[in-house]
Amino acid sequence: MKHQERGRADLRKWDRYIGIPAVAALSLVTPKSRVPQRVSNIGLIALGAIGDTILSVGPAVPVLRKAFPGASISLFTSRANSGIAPLLPPCDQLTILPISDPLRSVRLLRRQKQDILIDFTAWPRIGALLSRLSGAKFTLGFETRGQHRHFAFDATVKHSDQIHEFENYANLLSVVGAERPSWPRMQPSEAARCKIRSEWSGQYVVFHPWASGFKKEMREWPIGHWQALARALVRRDFDVVFTGGPADAETSRELVAGIDVPPGRVISVAGKYSIDETAALLEASACVVSVNTGIMHLAAALDLPTVALHGPTNPVRWGPLSKRARAISPKGGKTAFLNLGFEYPEDFDSCMHLLSVEEVLACLRERMDLRESA
Repeated sequence: MKHQERGRADLRKWDRYIGIPAVAALSLVTPKSRVPQRVSNIGLIALGAIGDTILSVGPAVPVLRKAFPGASISLFTSRANSGIAPLLPPCDQLTILPISDPLRSVRLLRRQKQDILIDFTAWPRIGALLSRLSGAKFTLGFETRGQHRHFAFDATVKHSDQIHEFENYANLLSVVGAERPSWPRMQPSEAARCKIRSEWSGQYVVFHPWASGFKKEMREWPIGHWQALARALVRRDFDVVFTGGPADAETSRELVAGIDVPPGRVISVAGKYSIDETAALLEASACVVSVNTGIMHLAAALDLPTVALHGPTNPVRWGPLSKRARAISPKGGKTAFLNLGFEYPEDFDSCMHLLSVEEVLACLRERMDLRESA
């Protein structure tokens, strides 16, 4: 479920030192346009993580179809987040952009002549650069403080660090006359549900310990805490299933090996399932416990009982959008300061260890029928 593009230092440097001057230069030679009166094709650029794509594209497609009946909608993703596409509201075409090859990405965009092109990325300049070179009649994106990307677009919306990211995406859509979207909601395919039903029975809780992106380890709960929580749930007659991508498989096996419980009660399936199948696995669980990452947003979009573990990320900005979910953060240390994901102080030490097993267990009791152990 993860890809090596996510968090690559060379791509971040390219984006900053080449992307900024390129966007600024193009803005000087390209006139601004207005929303076309006739709209036949709409393109959506979503190059962020899976969670960002759930929060942006998922709610956007239904309201854009209502605002522009009959228009074709094309989705442009990176390889890193393309796996979530089958769970999103259907688009008419999916194109995976090779963002490490900008010239090829531009060619792919220009083949599809867009009347409106909306860039949902908040800080990377690559989305703005591709938008400006796309040949679209009208382009729309964020003006994000300090990121120097807004010059590329025909119209912009100021990106706010005071509201949930979903609200920022909703504000973008209002520029083209779309109504306010609802929170994202998803469901796995019937094929994925059948597969999970054939492989799983009984009551289990899903743990997702793995974050992604820049300094991901700073957003992860300590391994020992996960192991203690798993033992506590087994004592209460719940099995525990650890999820993750292929890159997490070995670490997940080591984590599970360190939990002294009867065989088969705690299992890792990291790297085993597609995102669609993982959604079905989550859907059949009693509850999901996850750090702030794509799986957390997926659990919320499935409207499942969810405990979301936050530390440097602010739940107000990035919390799960479901009344059945609860986000919790440590009560001490420096917390809730991340806006775009890279604003770590040089002397920052992870605060996640300050979130105790007892606090998470108490939150689980609120989310599900969890009796005390004998």
